[in-house]
Amino acid sequence: MKRLFPFLFVFSIIGCTYTFNPSLPPHIKSLAIPVFENETLRYGIEEVLTTYLIEAFIADGSLKVRDEKKADSVILGKIVKYEKQPYLYDEYEKVSAYKITVGVDVVFKDKIKDKVLWEEKGLEEWGTYIVENETEEDGIKEASNRLKDTILKAIAQGW
Repeated sequence: MKRLFPFLFVFSIIGCTYTFNPSLPPHIKSLAIPVFENETLRYGIEEVLTTYLIEAFIADGSLKVRDEKKADSVILGKIVKYEKQPYLYDEYEKVSAYKITVGVDVVFKDKIKDKVLWEEKGLEEWGTYIVENETEEDGIKEASNRLKDTILKAIAQGW
């Protein structure tokens, strides 16, 4: 144990000191989240994802959600992919669950300095729904919830 202690100590110091968490510029106190554009044929995803994202930032409290004209920053998003694929089959080879994949392009922009702070193209998340007792909307909500978490983490907490 005595031989192991120095190594553990060094690794714990290295682990604690190396964190890449870019903080927001000090002048950014608020953000706007306009409804995402939807380039897919699936209607309504944009409303679900935008609502989840707004609720997440309100709950997080790191930035105040405001009207776009009054906000210091803005999240601009575009839904570029919607895919529904069989995910599970029952014993009769009938689809029992589907996987929904939603892909987005997202830009987080500093409106004051007219500068892109974070951008991600082709960000994808997925959700599933069981045919017997859920709907396609449930899969969309799950995928949107995961996207919301990913976007919130990138902007409010850094990677």
